[in-house]
Amino acid sequence: MAVTNKLKKQLTLAASALLGHEAVDAVEKDDTNLYNSWNVDVGYLHYKEPDRITVDTYMAKISGNL
Repeated sequence: MAVTNKLKKQLTLAASALLGHEAVDAVEKDDTNLYNSWNVDVGYLHYKEPDRITVDTYMAKISGNL
């Protein structure tokens, strides 16, 4: 079970990094053809107290004009 959770966290972080990277590349490559420049900010928080509480929080903020 621990391996599955670790793999899930690693894949989530990798996907988040790729999404942010692709958004930056799209703006840098062809900004004149985009109707809108989007801002994408993603994050992950893991907090653990032994024998008490464990919190996993995924955050995403996507902003732009439609």
